[in-house]
Amino acid sequence: MPTSDMAVGDQPYCAADAEIRLTLKQDFNESPVPGDGHAATELWASDQMGTWTLVAPRADDTSCIIASGIGYDTARDVNVYYQTAGLR
Repeated sequence: MPTSDMAVGDQPYCAADAEIRLTLKQDFNESPVPGDGHAATELWASDQMGTWTLVAPRADDTSCIIASGIGYDTARDVNVYYQTAGLR
């Protein structure tokens, strides 16, 4: 996947790991959700904001946001968010 400055159309947003983490924490109050993940992804979510984001870390110290949404609820099975993104 390309970095954000090279992306076109509907390609995922990619940036340095630290930038992705900082943005998710500061802008959305999201943090990693414990679990196994799927297809080498991480689920980040916020109880306060009700948002969720699927992040795909890469070996080059960058990550890509591959899906996001609203309606996060800790009572839901995390697989719901992966299914919404088409990963399960």
